Amino acid sequence: MKNWNDFGIEINTHVNGKGEILTTCPRCSPIRKKKNAKCLSVNIEKNVWHCNHCDWSGTLNQGEQKTSRPYYEEKPKIYLKPTPKTNINPSQEIIDWFARRKISEDTLIKMKVTNGSNWMPAVEDYVNTIEFNYFKNGELVNIKYRDKNKNFKQHRDAEKIFYNIDGIEDQREIIIVEGEIDVLSFIEAGIDNVISVPDGAPAIGTKNFSSKFDYLENYKGLFENIGLVVLACDNDGPGMLLTDELARRIGKEKCYLVKWPEGCKDANDVLVKYSKEKLMSCITSMYPYPINGIIEVNQLHENIYNIYEHGFKRGLSTGWSCLNKFYTVRPGELTIVSGIPSHGKSEMLDALTINLARNEGWRFGMFSPENYPVERHIVKLVEKYTGYPFRPGMTERISKECLNDALDWIDEHYYFMSPEEDQLVKIDKILELSRVLIYRKGINGIVIDPWNEIDHSRPNYQTETEYVSDCLSRIRRFSRTNDVHIWLVAHPTKLHKRDDGKEPVPTAYDISGSSHFRNKADNCITVYRDLINNTSNVEIHIQKVRFKEVGEIGLANLIYNKINGCYRE
Repeated sequence: MKNWNDFGIEINTHVNGKGEILTTCPRCSPIRKKKNAKCLSVNIEKNVWHCNHCDWSGTLNQGEQKTSRPYYEEKPKIYLKPTPKTNINPSQEIIDWFARRKISEDTLIKMKVTNGSNWMPAVEDYVNTIEFNYFKNGELVNIKYRDKNKNFKQHRDAEKIFYNIDGIEDQREIIIVEGEIDVLSFIEAGIDNVISVPDGAPAIGTKNFSSKFDYLENYKGLFENIGLVVLACDNDGPGMLLTDELARRIGKEKCYLVKWPEGCKDANDVLVKYSKEKLMSCITSMYPYPINGIIEVNQLHENIYNIYEHGFKRGLSTGWSCLNKFYTVRPGELTIVSGIPSHGKSEMLDALTINLARNEGWRFGMFSPENYPVERHIVKLVEKYTGYPFRPGMTERISKECLNDALDWIDEHYYFMSPEEDQLVKIDKILELSRVLIYRKGINGIVIDPWNEIDHSRPNYQTETEYVSDCLSRIRRFSRTNDVHIWLVAHPTKLHKRDDGKEPVPTAYDISGSSHFRNKADNCITVYRDLINNTSNVEIHIQKVRFKEVGEIGLANLIYNKINGCYRE
C-alpha cells in the first residue's frame, strides 16, 4: 500500500492516525491565488482523501480516482499588450477636434495620441475613434478608444494602469484627474506630473465599486513615496465620489483639492473657457482635503445648504426594519457591542455585516480571535449568507455548489486579520492592518472582537482608565479619518443574578476597565438572550446613540435560528 507522500499529500507528523484533517491539495493549491487554503479533506483512519475545491479524490489502496469535474485552475493573470502602430501621427480630423478643445498637435504627438477604425460594442460597428495610448516604462500596455458619441472601451485583456504613469517618475507631488483629455489639458499648460484613472468615476448610486479601483493594488509603493496628491477630478456627483474614494485610500492627510471656476466642470473646461494660466492658477490655489481638525467655514457652505434642504444623512439599514428604528450604520462612527458570554453578540454582529455586504456592497476587515481558526469564522459566515447549515443534520445541508458560490462571495467581501500564533496583538497593529485593507480592498467596516484578546500592556505611569481612554480615542479618530464604521466587542464584568435566576442586561458602564467605553462610543448596543428558558428570541438593546439622525435608545427583538445561525424579525 502506498503512503501519503506518494501522492504529494502533506500530513502533520503530530497527527495520531485518527479522524479527519484538512491540508493543502497538491493538485490545485500550487496554482490557486490562495495557495495555503486547506481544501483537501483527509481521513486518516480510512486512508481516503477528497479536495473540496477541485474534486480530486482517492485512496491509499486504489490510488487516484477520476474526478467528477475538471479541477479549477487559478492561473496568474496574463495581460495582452496592443501592437504599436508604425504611424503614430493623428489625422487632421483628430487634430482639428482637439484644437477646439485648445489642445495642440504638439501635445497630441508628445502623448502619442492616435486614431483609427475600431469595433465599438456600444454601436456594434467599426467607427473612427481616438486612441489614448497607455505606456508603462516606455512600453505600450493598453489603449482606450473613444468615439464621437463618447463611447469608450479598452484593449481586450490589457493591464489597467494610470494614464501618463511615466510622466510622474521620481515626482514627489502629482495631480490625479478623471480622464485622458484632462491630462492633455494640464500638459498643454506646461504641467507634466499628472495622471488619470483608467476607468473614470463610479456612477452615483453604485453600491459596490471596489473593483473599479483594483489597479491601485500595483501602486501602493508609489503613493507611499509621494508627499502631495492634488485630486483634480470632475466637479459633479461621480467626480466627487471618485475624489472621496481616492482620498480615503491614498490618505486624506496628503491630498489636496482644487476649486474649478464657476461654470467649469473639469480641467479642459478651464482651458477652453479661460486659458492655460487660469488652469495653472487652479493648482496654485489648491487647498487641503478636509480632515478632522481646523476647518474654514467657507469650505463648508455647500454642505450647510445641503443639510438645510435635506437634513443630516442617516445611517445605512441594518437589514432588519425593527432595528433600523433605533440604530443605523453610518461610516465614521464607533459602535460598542456588549453582552454576556454565549448571548450571541458575535453571530448577531456577523449577521449584520452579511446584511451590509449583501445590500450595500460593503467590505469588512475582521479581527476576531475568538472565532479562530479563521476557517471556523468562515463557516459561520457561509451559514448566515446561504441560510443552510454547514454540517449534516436533521435539515438539508449546504451543497458543494452552493458552498463554492458562498466562498467566492465571502472572498469578495471579508478580509481577516490574524496575528502570529500564540501572540497577542496591540491595537496599533490592528489599525495598521486596517489601513492597508482600506487602501488595497476599500473596506467600509472593521470588526474588533473582542477587546480582551488585544495586548493591553501599558506604561507604569498610565492608569487603566487613561489607557482605555487613549485607545478608544485612537479607534474613534481612525474611523472618522478613514470614513469606516468600527464595531468593538467588549465583555461586561460578572454581574449578580436576579432573584429569578436570570442575569441582568449589562450596559457599556459594566464593561471591565473604564466608563470610557460608553463615553467615547458613538453608539452602544447590548445583545441579550434568556438562556434559562432557552428561547430563540434575542433582545437588541440600543443604549446610546450619539446622533439622533442615526437612531435612538430603544429595544428591538430578533429571532435566532440555531440550525443555521441566521436572524430574522
